[in-house]
Amino acid sequence: KKSRSKGKKSGSTGKKSRSTKTSKSSKCTKGRNDSPSKVLILASVPFPEFADDVQAKLDSLNLFSQVDLISGVNLATPDNEMLQEYDSVLVYSDTDFANRDTMGNVLAEYVDNGGCLSVATFALSSPSLGLGGRFLTDGYLPVTQGPQDQFTPLTLVPVLPDHPLLEAVTSFNGGTSSYHNIVTVVPGATLVANWSNDLPLVVFKDHVVALNFYPASSDARDDFWDATTDGARLMANSLFCNKF
Repeated sequence: KKSRSKGKKSGSTGKKSRSTKTSKSSKCTKGRNDSPSKVLILASVPFPEFADDVQAKLDSLNLFSQVDLISGVNLATPDNEMLQEYDSVLVYSDTDFANRDTMGNVLAEYVDNGGCLSVATFALSSPSLGLGGRFLTDGYLPVTQGPQDQFTPLTLVPVLPDHPLLEAVTSFNGGTSSYHNIVTVVPGATLVANWSNDLPLVVFKDHVVALNFYPASSDARDDFWDATTDGARLMANSLFCNKF
């Protein structure tokens, strides 16, 4: 595993760490991350910049004590003991996970233990690129899985404009491709924002949030979400599940 802290750059895959202060040795308390907390990004992506950009965006907000990244093609499943070190996890894909069912089982256990989980495009896909296992069969996901859609520029339309998930989010533009999945809200979940094509954009159920956009911004590739809008804050808000 490779690590990265502020001011030092390392290789493009493996585990990278960005810290805004000295890390504490004790475990974080799951579901109670009012203060800056430890966050892990799990990104099954074909190019390192599609993950590095997301880590940099979250780190730049100075809302978390540490933002770690594990990325690569066909991402292997981390063990649950490692996940327990983090208050919140963001997972997304652009290549298949090494084992979608094992990944889903581990993430379901992480949520059972009180962790905050945010799932973004294309991990909302089915069957390719998406999560499987108990996470899918036991109904943790706030939306159905579905195929991808793109190439029509879209923007965020608030449904619950005062919800904590939209705190400090004044605009969000998905970019020229506006990658997303064709999904619907499941029973028991809460819709917070739609895309301008009326598909769900932000939905939560208990400690799991579905972010129906691809997390990398136009700083990584020019057709991704517009980096001058509030996609970074939208992702960050989804990792504070104690607020909703």
